Amino acid sequence: MKKEFSSPGRLITPNEPGYGQACQEWNARIVTHPQEIVYCQHSQDVSEALTSALQRGLPFRARCGGHSYECFSMVDGGVVIDVTDLSTISVNKDRTVAVIGGGGRLRDVYSKLWQVGVTIPGGTCPPVGISGLTLGGGLGMLVRSRGLLIDSLLELEMVDAQGRVLTVNSTENPDLFWACRGGGGGNFGIVTSLTFRVEPISDVTVFNIAWKWSDLATALNAWQKWAPEIDNRISVLFVLLPKSAGTVIAFGEFDGPSQELRPLLEPLVSAGQPTQVLIQTMPYIDAVNTIATWEGDASTTTTNRVKGNTSFAVEPFDAQAVQTFEEWMAKAPSGAAPVIYALGGAIGKVAPDETAFVHRNARVLITFQSNWQDSTDDQENIEWVEGIHQAVQPYTTGGAYVNIPDRALENWPYAYYGDNFPRLMEVKRRYDPDNVFNFEQSIPVSLTPEEARALKLPESMVAAITNAPGA
Repeated sequence: MKKEFSSPGRLITPNEPGYGQACQEWNARIVTHPQEIVYCQHSQDVSEALTSALQRGLPFRARCGGHSYECFSMVDGGVVIDVTDLSTISVNKDRTVAVIGGGGRLRDVYSKLWQVGVTIPGGTCPPVGISGLTLGGGLGMLVRSRGLLIDSLLELEMVDAQGRVLTVNSTENPDLFWACRGGGGGNFGIVTSLTFRVEPISDVTVFNIAWKWSDLATALNAWQKWAPEIDNRISVLFVLLPKSAGTVIAFGEFDGPSQELRPLLEPLVSAGQPTQVLIQTMPYIDAVNTIATWEGDASTTTTNRVKGNTSFAVEPFDAQAVQTFEEWMAKAPSGAAPVIYALGGAIGKVAPDETAFVHRNARVLITFQSNWQDSTDDQENIEWVEGIHQAVQPYTTGGAYVNIPDRALENWPYAYYGDNFPRLMEVKRRYDPDNVFNFEQSIPVSLTPEEARALKLPESMVAAITNAPGA
């Protein structure tokens, strides 16, 4: 077994001045101390860094944006294979296809694509890495008009468990391509580049509507009846804020001009007594920055102490559910800001088993989240996030979004992947039979009946998984 690092990538170890900064993740609540952080400039660097870690028997993680809610891209005493430097972005002459390095950040991706008048339907948080966002599905402000980010994905380049550099698309390694569209990051390999279909974009219209906190129930009821059913060119969020904030907000983006948007917003602006109605048409790149600003600290600061989890719902919330939201927001810590994302539209045009992202028929996604700075506030915030999540569960599908992982989620395989989980295990066995890519919530190669039941999988799935060939 080799003892020394072997890779041409740039290496940072604990005795170097930049080590502390290199370890710093977006979620400052979780601190890890890897033995090495390797910054790779090429796919071959990634392959050699992976091979070196395996030969030395060291645990490893792949890191792109460092934005994992649970810091699954870091590991104590092991090797972090960082692809941040793989950040080149190119667009073909026809402006129909873009190739983006696996370490690209959204802010740079949007800016580069805007220079030639195109975009992808990515997320709203500028520092997020493109790889992790894509592998989990990818939700953003064009989601209802142009689909999930994975719906624009054409191809991946990926380093697999044997250190091979694979081309992954609908014809080469198609089962792996299926799994990488919603199967989550870190499960099957390390992405070094992504190829997307890009589409023209010019001006869009953003809107921001605010109400007094006392109008929460009225505004939420109007929003939930309107948002998932309205014109697909509208993507919109409803932001629940603590009672102390004195307000609740809905904001979004319309893939068109303001004169077309205004009548479409009427059912929303006529609900309750809005204290603010902002509607503005602007270049798309300005809208990206505006939306990021409206999302606040969770998107614009480098680090925060964060706790988050998620739920999907397929039916409108009844009066009891709305009251539950209201009661929990009345006692929420100051950094709490759950967001309800309207789904539907282009998302539902793809079948739940066509990609690994299974939640195609959901009406909304709820992200329960709180952000704070002082470690003495950890318990209050974590308990509140977990409490509201449990309180709202009776009104949801039980599903969860893998891009906002939750270590406390006992049934995470079924919550993240639903009926697609057995097929994801099959792909895992084919491409990573030795379970090289493993972490706290990685897709397993096999499960015993006892392990499957401990994960609260449906009994029919327990039988299918444990009787599968090679399991």
